[in-house]
Amino acid sequence: MTTNENAPGDETGGVGDEQHGGGYVEARIRRHPVVRVEVFAPFWPADPWWYTYGCPPCQGQHLERTDRRAGIPGGHRAPCGNLVYRVIGDTVYGVEVTP
Repeated sequence: MTTNENAPGDETGGVGDEQHGGGYVEARIRRHPVVRVEVFAPFWPADPWWYTYGCPPCQGQHLERTDRRAGIPGGHRAPCGNLVYRVIGDTVYGVEVTP
């Protein structure tokens, strides 16, 4: 392993590398807001999974659907256009409705 003359200390460089002029490069990780999703299970197997969540950037409530529950968690562009990271919070299974 070779050492980098511009790296602080005796390290090989990385996040704290010195730039031209003596400045340091810091890691920039763009993080999207995490939203907790409430999932509504389908009543029949052919029905879609519905889910809802509150969007922190637009302060709105979004209702969406998918064919598989496995497609819900992860990074996603919300209907308002903002990027969010969905995490499944609650799952609601068949609710019996009486007239």
